[in-house]
Amino acid sequence: MRLLNTTSFRVQDFSADSVPSYAILSHRWEHEEVSFQDLSEGRGPKMAGYSKITGCCTQAVRDGWEWVWVDSCCIDKTSSSELSEAINSMFKYYSDAKVCYVYLSDVPSADLDLDNLYWAFSNSKWFGRGWTLQELLAPAAVIFFDEGWTDLGSRNSMQKLLSMITGIQDFAGFKSASVAQKMSWAAKRQTSRPEDLAYCLMGLFGIHMPIIYGEGNKAFIRLQREIINISDDESIFAWTNGDCSLGLLATSPSAFENCGDVVVGQIPGFLSDERPPYSITSKGLRMEHIVKPLDDVFDLTFISLLNCRRINRPGNLAIYIYADRDAQSAFRYRNFTISLDTQDWREKFKKKTLYIQQRDPLGPGVSFPSNMLVRFGSMVSRGFKATQCWISDDSVFPSLVRQDRDIILPHSASDQNHDGHQIMLNETSRTAIAFSNSILQTEFMVFLAPSTTAPRAHIEDLPLKGHGVEEILNVLFRINSADYVSKKLGEKMFASVGIRPGLYQGQHIQIAEIVIAEGSVKWPEPSAVTEDVKFKLIVEDFDAKVTVQDPKLLRVK
Repeated sequence: MRLLNTTSFRVQDFSADSVPSYAILSHRWEHEEVSFQDLSEGRGPKMAGYSKITGCCTQAVRDGWEWVWVDSCCIDKTSSSELSEAINSMFKYYSDAKVCYVYLSDVPSADLDLDNLYWAFSNSKWFGRGWTLQELLAPAAVIFFDEGWTDLGSRNSMQKLLSMITGIQDFAGFKSASVAQKMSWAAKRQTSRPEDLAYCLMGLFGIHMPIIYGEGNKAFIRLQREIINISDDESIFAWTNGDCSLGLLATSPSAFENCGDVVVGQIPGFLSDERPPYSITSKGLRMEHIVKPLDDVFDLTFISLLNCRRINRPGNLAIYIYADRDAQSAFRYRNFTISLDTQDWREKFKKKTLYIQQRDPLGPGVSFPSNMLVRFGSMVSRGFKATQCWISDDSVFPSLVRQDRDIILPHSASDQNHDGHQIMLNETSRTAIAFSNSILQTEFMVFLAPSTTAPRAHIEDLPLKGHGVEEILNVLFRINSADYVSKKLGEKMFASVGIRPGLYQGQHIQIAEIVIAEGSVKWPEPSAVTEDVKFKLIVEDFDAKVTVQDPKLLRVK
């Protein structure tokens, strides 16, 4: 470890067992920071950043400290190995310091009334930087200084104000905070490099890992995986912002912005007996989830309990999980959590081992597709015909366009919007499809809207004459998120819509299947739709099993 002498301004190396007592500087990097080479070769005094070094040393001499550590000039950043070691040791450097001087260059030293001083202090850019979080928490003592090195107060004397600024309520006991709470403290902070959003948090979680600049947001995924290896705190899965289609792990601390009140809480004993630990495997994150099925029709979507809760709210938090038929591969599909009273659902929860796959974050400028393939070929076999199809292609200035042609086409027919008994919707489209059966004198309308995080579906069985353009449009833009909907049309007949993710022509999409069944409906394999493999749906009736493997083909077993 290198330290700077406060009187000679020379840097000296110390072995791990001979490091003297020292003060440490916390600051924002600005114009012409003095590097190790600048200081060693005599260029430092001519640089703009030299004044903060002399100010730090002057204050340290006043307080009786012979040595200080300043990140800009005590690390040789031309050495990748030394830089990696320093980043992994940074939290310890600040923890071992006798005092930390926080230099706020944007807080003026001019006489200010109390209100203006509080405003300037609260709005300092220092509070918005990623690295300064650990510099606030790790040291035993922290003192703040304005641009002229005037003492503004200590962390202890300003705790209430600091709590308002940072969201940290207990500075002395910060180590006992949940993973989600610690992440929330960094949610609005920024770093010059995307990788540093992860690296600046390593010490806060007691993590050491290789420094790989150039990996982008993957660094934050790696950080979370390392946390999982040493902690069973499931609040790490309780984030509510961001793209949940990538897996259980967030891609940035900003995903935890609304998690400042999430604390660790035990799952009730009747559900948590002998629950094995979760781990990272080649198949994904292996967890024994405590789940409650969300539907009795498709049996694909669940809410999964976590061992955490929100302060002053009853029940555990839970996340939404989608699983395939054999429940061996799954992923999170909604980016929000709910609080559950487990006592009310004691008989409805069950244990299920799932492997949650984590996809790599997509690079800058790449958007995850959110198209939806709507299939309804099996409706024909039940005597239902799609009589009307309305599509809205503009979510900002919505309008409806009615398809002039009959949407029930031969399977070989195709154009931009139709391929057999199906419709492809883009990410801004919404559709309303009317179905009728003249023999049964039954008619209903299905409303659908695609989304990668929260697709929407709705069924109305009102007479079609009551659905004017304005009313259809209103329904399309007020339907709630749902992965399945089922509506009873008669004594034994149900209209159902199930939505699941898949692949079509190499693109990630949402697949919506509209069916009529006299009983339960389940999704089988394959888990993806391709041009070569026909989508298969099994409909289990009370009296027969019907397999629809092609919109033109119907076999009764």
